[in-house]
Amino acid sequence: MVGVPRSIGPKARDNVLLREVIDFNLSAVAECTRCGHKKLLDDDILERLRQTHGREFRMADLTKILKCVKCQRFEAEILFRTGDYSNDWWPRRPFNRRN
Repeated sequence: MVGVPRSIGPKARDNVLLREVIDFNLSAVAECTRCGHKKLLDDDILERLRQTHGREFRMADLTKILKCVKCQRFEAEILFRTGDYSNDWWPRRPFNRRN
């Protein structure tokens, strides 16, 4: 977990709260585990989620409501960009897929 903010610690990704993503200004990407489509969860999206679900909304709950616009499945995984280098992702780098 190199580059992950210290106060998140060893907490599993699914237990990360929306509040922590906003407070640490983490770049979050939703990746469809079915087709590999990726969507950056920008500040506008995070703010709408905060208004709708509250700051204590868990990433595990978010993955249940995200629907892929490409394949229409509810099979998302949340990945965090934690630094400036290409391998600074937590818990893993996005898959590089061609469809």
